[in-house]
Amino acid sequence: ALGNDSETDRDNSISVGKAGAEKQITNVKAGTADTDAVNKKQLDTAILSVSGGTVATDNYAHISTDTALGSAKGYAHATTKEAGTNKITKVGGITVTTTGTGTSLDDIDSFTANSIKITDPAEVAAFINAAKKGGNIAIGDYSSAMGTANIALGSGSSAMGFENSASGFSSSAVGFRNEASGQNSNAVGVNNIASGNSSSALGTYNIALGGASNAMGYNNTATGAMSSAVGYLNNASGSYSSAVGSRNVASAIASSALGHRNQATGFGSIAVGNGFGAPSEASINGNTITYG
Repeated sequence: ALGNDSETDRDNSISVGKAGAEKQITNVKAGTADTDAVNKKQLDTAILSVSGGTVATDNYAHISTDTALGSAKGYAHATTKEAGTNKITKVGGITVTTTGTGTSLDDIDSFTANSIKITDPAEVAAFINAAKKGGNIAIGDYSSAMGTANIALGSGSSAMGFENSASGFSSSAVGFRNEASGQNSNAVGVNNIASGNSSSALGTYNIALGGASNAMGYNNTATGAMSSAVGYLNNASGSYSSAVGSRNVASAIASSALGHRNQATGFGSIAVGNGFGAPSEASINGNTITYG
């Protein structure tokens, strides 16, 4: 115990005060060995290296470049330009306004997220920096973006991996270039799109457009409400329809196509088997069943 009225309450410890009467240790030189003490300047430097030099504040637009957390430089966010003028109108799907010729990212003077226009110079500068370096952009309340060039716009959204976009409320886009724009939607894998509310697109090149729809596997499309397309190149466009297997089409309401190359086009119809064979038909409880 060092100093007047100091107390030690643990074995092998040094105390310069006591509980309720703490004291500061000043003029501490920066530590160099693993077991040395560190000073405040060293801690501040470590914090800045993780945060990318930005200060997190409790406001609506949360910007994080994440360059110190693994985001590679050189992958600039994709830009959309006005025909004929090359004026930048969008960056990574986010609407921006520009000054001057508007052909450079440095010309951006505001951006719009979740219908709110952000004009604060510090936030705009952080946005431009992230856009240039391929940093992650997390704008929605309680949103997170991790990896390289991911964008999380929706409140409670998550975008993780490479160039994923989660713009829907409580949406998730994970993997490589996935888009989740519907509320509570999920796009996981490679180049999947989940735009329907509560929809899921899982795998590679799947599209879930209908509300509460599911597209899983490779290149499946579910556009009907509460529809499911599972497997390889299936299409479920009817509401409450299901296409499961490979190259099946369920286009009618409450229809099902199961197997390979089957088509269910009538209300409540079921097509099962191999579409290459000669089809046979039967009826159960008023529903047409085609099999072959």
